[in-house]
Amino acid sequence: MIALALAAVFALIGCTPAPDPLTEAVHAVYAQSQGLTAEQADAHRARDLAIERWAIEWELVEPFDLAALEGEYQASRATGGYGASASSLWEYFRLRVESDAQSIRDALADEQSMDEVEQYYDANPQSFERQDRLVIEVAEWEGTRAIGTSRTTIDETSVRALQEGDDAVIAAALDLEEGEQAVVDRGAGRQALITCLSRVETGLLPFEEVVQAAAFQLAEARFGEQLAQRMGAAE
Repeated sequence: MIALALAAVFALIGCTPAPDPLTEAVHAVYAQSQGLTAEQADAHRARDLAIERWAIEWELVEPFDLAALEGEYQASRATGGYGASASSLWEYFRLRVESDAQSIRDALADEQSMDEVEQYYDANPQSFERQDRLVIEVAEWEGTRAIGTSRTTIDETSVRALQEGDDAVIAAALDLEEGEQAVVDRGAGRQALITCLSRVETGLLPFEEVVQAAAFQLAEARFGEQLAQRMGAAE
């Protein structure tokens, strides 16, 4: 109420209230931003400001102004501490924002009950499906000449090792349904023709096996929702 009353007074006398120290600091930092269009800088700045206000409101970090932020940055460079790799105050600030955002996610996760996490698991089965079992055939071609054919089974026990061995082929195969084909260009006139011979769904991972992942995803979803609300309210 006080803030609204002050805003009304300022409006009546033709003035606008001075920006708070945090807003001034964020705008000053973004004056040093690199590689962003004006629109991108505006969007990033609004997000970062909302996150820092949130972290301060929840007493996860101390309020700060530009001088305090610059002091942190110089101290990190002098001691080799967190953020020392940043080549500018802007880069340091972006690192800090992501660290503070993670602190908010952690706080949200701490507030979640096991019942809420299980409800999220039940409502989002697609996020906790086991890796389907696929049988694929890969025909290697050089120009118009076939140079070899192999057959591979992809399941939850083999998919990571297979991706490390031939990520392009496995990535293409994982998108195929039974009977579908895909072609991967290997360069130098060589191609791999992938045929999905069968695909079988293997159900959901048990809740007990994915409880930490479910808790993380729920906290991430709530973080995104609340951040959007805070940014909308600040417009």
